[in-house]
Amino acid sequence: MTSVWRPGSIAFGALVMLPLAFAGDSTAATIKPEKGKGDEYSKKLIGVWEGTDMRGNKLESYTIEFKAGGDLKFELPGGHELVGTWNRTKENGKTVTVDVELSPDASNGMGAGHKVTFLVAFENANEVAISAVGDNSDPKKLKRRP
Repeated sequence: MTSVWRPGSIAFGALVMLPLAFAGDSTAATIKPEKGKGDEYSKKLIGVWEGTDMRGNKLESYTIEFKAGGDLKFELPGGHELVGTWNRTKENGKTVTVDVELSPDASNGMGAGHKVTFLVAFENANEVAISAVGDNSDPKKLKRRP
């Protein structure tokens, strides 16, 4: 059986690499950032992170870039790219809560404004575990690109 990467179904899966297809309503509550408090780890999130996931019998890799200005970019297998924005909404120790909003581009066919909230737990300076709020699957591990 051949795996097919569909841009509309992989944006969310790019971060947590789950087979979710952007169906339904993502109603994650927006949390107001605490101004000037605990942004040490959200600053460490800035950079390019790499992850892998099995698709069928093939190991596929992807990258996620968190930029200092709040921009976000996913580079996915097959040359797909998705862009959006990210914002730290809360920080508790080594765990950062991040709101992500994806923007449409000419190749992905998604509507603008798909939002999802993620928990990013730092294991060390170069490794994080990311999971979507409300998702009960195992967090996905990513490593900082050197």
